[in-house]
Amino acid sequence: MKIFALTLMLVTVSTLFGGQAAASIYVGSWQVDDGPLWTTNPQVYSGVETAAFLFGGVPADYEISINGTNPNTISNTTWMDGWGVHAGTVASNVFAENFSLDLGAPGYATPGGNGSAFSAYVLDGLRGPQFTNYAFLRDNGVIPEPTTFVVWSLLGAMGLCGLRRKNRC
Repeated sequence: MKIFALTLMLVTVSTLFGGQAAASIYVGSWQVDDGPLWTTNPQVYSGVETAAFLFGGVPADYEISINGTNPNTISNTTWMDGWGVHAGTVASNVFAENFSLDLGAPGYATPGGNGSAFSAYVLDGLRGPQFTNYAFLRDNGVIPEPTTFVVWSLLGAMGLCGLRRKNRC
């Protein structure tokens, strides 16, 4: 009878609290021109690589948006500056969050030439707060849902009851 009651409680709690995944969490932002000066030949970064560099972790931990801090409007796009490709048209500087381009030798300025490098973190011609990228920790299941804690707690309680049958739970 006690096992039935615990099972019924487990099903009820799972129904009430289950099925709601955690949303991505805003962690910070940067402007493209916050990066190092292009003439120093800095490393080329995608949006997610920049987030990992600035906030820690690995690129797969992040989602990037150009739409602000609301996790419901994540665009999975990033502002980038390109060698010789600046804000001629704003749309030409929006790319997928994981895109970067570095033709030739490593570094933004080498070998040089229009369109030879694109980075989300470089001080070049794309300047100003309108070119801000917003970083979010990706909801990849690392943060357990409340149901997980409840289920494991109830299973632990059931196990303790089983171990302590002499004393009657």
